[in-house]
Amino acid sequence: MKMQRRYWLWLLFICSLGWAQTSDVVTPDWGIAATMGAMGHDPAASGDMRSYPLWVDEPELAHTIDWGARYYPNRELLQSLDYSMVFDLPFYFHLRPLYVHRPAYHIDFKGGDDFAEAHWQSYAEAVLQMGALMGAEANARRFINSAETRLVQWGRHILSLPSLPKRYAVVQFSDARNLRMYAQNSLFHAALEKMGLEMVSLAKGDRWGNSAMTLADLAPLPEDVCLLIIAPLSPITAAELERSYLWQRMGFREGRCVHKLPAVWVFGGMDSVLRFAKFLHQAVTEAAQ
Repeated sequence: MKMQRRYWLWLLFICSLGWAQTSDVVTPDWGIAATMGAMGHDPAASGDMRSYPLWVDEPELAHTIDWGARYYPNRELLQSLDYSMVFDLPFYFHLRPLYVHRPAYHIDFKGGDDFAEAHWQSYAEAVLQMGALMGAEANARRFINSAETRLVQWGRHILSLPSLPKRYAVVQFSDARNLRMYAQNSLFHAALEKMGLEMVSLAKGDRWGNSAMTLADLAPLPEDVCLLIIAPLSPITAAELERSYLWQRMGFREGRCVHKLPAVWVFGGMDSVLRFAKFLHQAVTEAAQ
């Protein structure tokens, strides 16, 4: 029932942009693919689509063809596809010779890499670029305006409730002893900034917008900062954390603000920014009830 409700809510949002359709654009990147889907223009093909639901989940992209591995696609399948252009990132530039005279466009969300901070405007510019290339400028602008309105509203709601935290740290666990903390050059900063909230990080982000650390490195985190754990979090890791003396000693087992959020593609575009903001708002407001 819960999955059905999520599906119909997402379908209603897509319908507000215009009927979803499969485009003649392919992309090896999940972040670009998800943003295209949220605009109502599913990519014709992308890679690793069987793993996509675990890390990205929505939008569903049910009609997007799986061309095999994102980094090493099935060449025969790729050559058989009917598409007009490619949206990609520098990480996938090595694939460009496979596209055979079809233009490839670099879609830059400006998160990670050498940027000190990620901001909403850079994500909006990337969506406008995609919309212009696909001839879907109106859909792109509607998506941006709708997403921005939601982020601002969710942020104002959180700020209006005195009991809710206003400062957040975002992490993802590899196991019970090792994690990645996301920094100001990640999409989480773009989301929190647009919501009027503060992101706290204990280290500078690398080219992927995060910093590797151990569980003990969380000790200096101020007590007024709420810890957000991004899925996937394996049941084994979750159980080991609950038993961890260090986790308990830092107050995360009980007393301190901790929320586990559903999967968000951490290297994604505006769709990932929107999903994170939605999950954050749901988690903190439901906990306050």
